[in-house]
Amino acid sequence: MSNDSYVVALGANVSLLAGDAEAARALMTKLAAKQDKSGAVKGAVTTITRSGGEALDVETTCSPCWLGCVNPPGGRGRKRDEVLEFDV
Repeated sequence: MSNDSYVVALGANVSLLAGDAEAARALMTKLAAKQDKSGAVKGAVTTITRSGGEALDVETTCSPCWLGCVNPPGGRGRKRDEVLEFDV
C-alpha cells in the first residue's frame, strides 16, 4: 500500500465508489492521520497534474475522496472543521 497521500485518497475514492466502506474507512483514517494543524493533508509526492508545494497540498486536501471524508460511511469525519477551513 502506498504512503503517498494523494494515492491513498484516490484509493479511498475508488473504495467508496465500489461500496467497500471498510476499505474506504481504513484509507480515510490514514489520510486523517496526515492532516496538519492548518487542515492540509501532508505526505503527497505528486498528483496527476504533477503539482508541488502549496498546490500539491490543496489538490491532496481537496481531492474528491478527502471531501468524502467529511461524511465517511457509517460516521462523521474526525477533522471536518479543519478541512473546510483550509479549503476556504
